[in-house]
Amino acid sequence: MLDVDGVVIEDCIFDNIDNSPIDIEPNFSFQFARNIAIDNCHLTNYETYGVVAIPGGALSTSVYPDQMETLKIRDCYFDSQDQGIEGILAYSWIDVTIAGCT
Repeated sequence: MLDVDGVVIEDCIFDNIDNSPIDIEPNFSFQFARNIAIDNCHLTNYETYGVVAIPGGALSTSVYPDQMETLKIRDCYFDSQDQGIEGILAYSWIDVTIAGCT
């Protein structure tokens, strides 16, 4: 996802994904990601991270003010133990909440 405001991903199952099931990466200074909620989702058998929420492309070394704001990941289940990969990769956000995830 890029250039989004007010996205809700709720009660979804992501299984056997070649990359990251949920990938939020604005690439340019005019793109943004704001007010994103990921609730009660099951993410299993993915190849990289379950949720990637980072500045991408040209923004990988800098983020513009308010470009990535309010990310909430709640009550989600992550399981990719076969690959030994982690659940969430997120940085450069203003206001991040991760709660109740296993």
